[in-house]
Amino acid sequence: MTSTRSLSETISEQRAELDKLRAEVEAWRARFARGETREIAFVNSEAEVAPLYTALDVAGDRASDLGVPGAYPFTRGIHPTGYRGRLWTMRQFAG
Repeated sequence: MTSTRSLSETISEQRAELDKLRAEVEAWRARFARGETREIAFVNSEAEVAPLYTALDVAGDRASDLGVPGAYPFTRGIHPTGYRGRLWTMRQFAG
């Protein structure tokens, strides 16, 4: 059975979810600020990497759509089943 919701209900639910996410991120940032951080960075580039990324960081960015596993642009892997069909496959790191 399908249900229909009005656009305003959907938008208000999405706004409530985003507000909840904002509150959770702020609480996380407060806990993160109190914790220890390492001096060394674990990245292979000079690019600044935030300690946490959420949907708030890419809101409205259509280019960030991930698609599905096994389909172009392969951001979620090259196999539709993930890597369950090829356990223990080693891949060379590139990029």
